[in-house]
Amino acid sequence: NIVGPKGWAIEFTYTSARGRLNTRVAAALTAAWADFCRKEHCTVDRSGSYTDLARLSVRRWKGADGEALVEIVPGVGKYGVQFRALDVDLLDETYTGKTPAGAEVRMGVELDARGAPQAYHLLTRHPSEV
Repeated sequence: NIVGPKGWAIEFTYTSARGRLNTRVAAALTAAWADFCRKEHCTVDRSGSYTDLARLSVRRWKGADGEALVEIVPGVGKYGVQFRALDVDLLDETYTGKTPAGAEVRMGVELDARGAPQAYHLLTRHPSEV
């Protein structure tokens, strides 16, 4: 029930520089978002819609994995960005310490000075592969 049957809804509004609400622009943004959310535009491998990706992420987060990992892939697709669901086992949990630039890394997650994730260090192959 976190994602819902139709996924997460987004309502666009657009206000002009003069402070007037422009419903035509808002409708165009809503239509573009609905188109982006389709599986042929949303995911790199075209395997799922935005709703499918959200459901998968919640299942992984609530299930045995306890987390979900989704890569944002810029510069691809009709809208210039797509998503790729990654197996959390690809996160290099053995990498803990400092990067050459001095950033702190905890179990493959690079953190900024406030402790917010800045980068994820991934293995090149799944750990179960020989």
